Amino acid sequence: MSVRSTDKRITAPEVRARKGAEPLVGLTAYSALTAHLVDQHADVILVGDNLA
Repeated sequence: MSVRSTDKRITAPEVRARKGAEPLVGLTAYSALTAHLVDQHADVILVGDNLA
């Protein structure tokens, strides 16, 4: 698994702009601890079990 080189957060418009271009890596984390552990490996993290 690769590691992101920066800690820069991406915004919703940046996600939209990448549509059809560079792939996004998205992960689901069921707790804040898990989210912290996978943060360096993903562009988008869904924390919890609901997406609203």
